[in-house]
Order: sequence, then C-alpha cells, then structure tokens
Amino acid sequence: MEHLFFNKDRDSKENEFVINISNITSKESIIESYALQMHCSYFGRNWDALSECISDFSWISQDYIVIIHSPMDRLKKDVKNIYLEIIFDSIMFLNRLLKEGKTVKQVDFVFDKRDKDYIEKYFYSLSNTNATLIKGIKR
Repeated sequence: MEHLFFNKDRDSKENEFVINISNITSKESIIESYALQMHCSYFGRNWDALSECISDFSWISQDYIVIIHSPMDRLKKDVKNIYLEIIFDSIMFLNRLLKEGKTVKQVDFVFDKRDKDYIEKYFYSLSNTNATLIKGIKR
C-alpha cells in the first residue's frame, strides 16, 4: 500500500478526511495546521503528539485520511527532516499493523512535486529496507 504521493499522483477516495498543511514555514506552522484541522481533543501541539495522532486517527469517522502539503521550500532543513521522519515512522507503523492483520485507516501524504527529490532521498536514507514502500524510489 502506497502512502506517499506528489501532486495529482493520488486518486481521490469517497468520504475521505482532508487536512491541508499550507504555508509551511516552521514547526509551529505545521503543528498549528494540524491542531486546527484534526479536531483531536488530546493533541499536545508538539512533535510527539503529532506522531501519535498521524499514526492513529481513531477519532475520525472516515477510513481515508489525506494530508496535503504546500511546498516546503521555506522550512529549515532540521525541522523538515524531523517532520519527514515522523511521517516515515507513521507509514512504517501503519504498514506493520496491516501486516499483523489489524484494521487501520489509510493515511496518504501528498506533497508538492518540487519536494519530491528531497523527500524520496531522505526517506531512502532512513531505511533502504523499507524503500520499496515509497512510491518512485529507484534502487
């Protein structure tokens, strides 16, 4: 199951919950975008809380979650890498649950095509073993 897409590579699903992460300039802008749109009562507005929430979404009734990102070119590299690592870990966690036969919500992350090379290279660097789970990675 693929969870990473760039622009229009992803087909829309019926009855999906959409989160738009726009104006990405800082950790705070990312956290605030999620806080305003996730409607999660226990979201602690920090990286750990974000990691928990994007690996769960149990409070949302829809089975499909799509998180659409604006370009990340104004985001500092260290913040971008932390955020991407949280997404990578979420994808790996959800895939592990699926392999164990558990029912999970499908969470898709959509990024701007301009960020594709950076994201693919960074994800590949996180784990060569799991690189086949990322759309477009070439071995």
